[in-house]
Amino acid sequence: MADFTPEDVLDVISRGHLDCSICIERFTDPKLLKCRHNFCKKCLEAMVEAQGKALTVICCPDCRQDTVIPKAGIAGLDSNFTLKALVDEVNQTKILLQRQRSRITCELCVERKQAIFRCSDCNENLCQECHASHKRMRKTNAHEVVTIDDLWSGKATYVSRYRKEIPKCKKHDQQDLILYCATCSTLICIACAAVDHRAHIVRDIPDASTEFEEIISHLLKKVEEKLKKCEAAKDVALQSRNKHSKMVSEKQTAITQKADEDVARIRENERRLKDQLLEISAKKEKQIADHLTQLDKNTRHTKETLDRVKNDTFKIIPFDLLKMKDSILHDLEVAEGWSIPDPVRCMTSEDFKQSGTFTQADLDFFNGVKKRPPLQPRPRIYSNSGQKAAPNEARVQVTEDEAAITPVAARVQVTEDEAAITPVEVEVQVTEGEAAITPQNDEDIFVPHKKKVDKRGWRRVIGGGGPLPGY
Repeated sequence: MADFTPEDVLDVISRGHLDCSICIERFTDPKLLKCRHNFCKKCLEAMVEAQGKALTVICCPDCRQDTVIPKAGIAGLDSNFTLKALVDEVNQTKILLQRQRSRITCELCVERKQAIFRCSDCNENLCQECHASHKRMRKTNAHEVVTIDDLWSGKATYVSRYRKEIPKCKKHDQQDLILYCATCSTLICIACAAVDHRAHIVRDIPDASTEFEEIISHLLKKVEEKLKKCEAAKDVALQSRNKHSKMVSEKQTAITQKADEDVARIRENERRLKDQLLEISAKKEKQIADHLTQLDKNTRHTKETLDRVKNDTFKIIPFDLLKMKDSILHDLEVAEGWSIPDPVRCMTSEDFKQSGTFTQADLDFFNGVKKRPPLQPRPRIYSNSGQKAAPNEARVQVTEDEAAITPVAARVQVTEDEAAITPVEVEVQVTEGEAAITPQNDEDIFVPHKKKVDKRGWRRVIGGGGPLPGY
């Protein structure tokens, strides 16, 4: 494993946090955009210069959000003093770590004596004599000074002077931004407060910062509560997804199990039908085999008789022929008298039915009978007088769409149960005058029969006494 120096560790820790995403180097004079992303001042100026024209806004390279460029240019953008201080502290700490292995000299005296102290405000290393002079001076006697040994040992930490630096007003260059205008939400100097913000709410920087920290703390609690609710809702959603996935998996398993059961049942039915078919066909095959055996026997005996008689009578002397007369006639009469057994017919549906081993569904399957489609509901039917309809009179309900078109032909069937006579089929024709009337929902239209049939459309209905049950 490679050895790491403290400087290397420091670089790894600061990488990605103190590096500009444009130049991929440590920040130098970082400028803060509206989207709160930071970039080096020189990198932003190079971006604007590369455009080749005067820009009023600059697009953030990270999130593509626009930031208005002040009149003073990139230099007029707010500086990030916190980030500036962090970069300075990391750089100085790295320098101290590098000098830990060498002699650190004073940066004030010409003798370059060994440094013992370091002024955090002046950012300079001091020897013993220069430290005494530094402490006697009125401008520097209040500076924060620590020993080099304390910095190396970690008892003291280097604090960048940028943390104590007060930004200058952009409008009044010599004035520090020491006030905060709550009305305009901006930092101002004393001159700005006296001239431009006289009627505004102006606070000191520490008071405004403390108040804003309280607001941030309150909002952070709300956001944290919202985060907890979001995480709880996410947990519920995950449980719902898991439950849904489990349900789908169980249903798929059930479907597969049901399909396997159906396939097994079908295969079992297949095996049963084949076994029953083979059992019945075996009897028929035995009959056919016995029939063929008998035919073979008769054929063989008959052929033998014919061959023997032909051989015995071939060029025979008449005396010898007459001597064998009775024997030849007997053989021929026997051969001629053999009866041919009746042919054995192949298996039919009657054989399946008479076997008693097949169900009606099996017989229908063997006979190729298909299931009939479900019957369509019949129209509502009324008789003329409310009694059983005669074959020459029936009331048919015609829908509005049917009645509003060209005359419609209908075929009326009066069954034996619904009429007092034998079932009769008659043909009726809706006349043009009757068809042009728009009926109401339950209005009845009487149509006579024995009219000329219009074959453009047929309608089969059943005539009977009153509304039929189920309509």
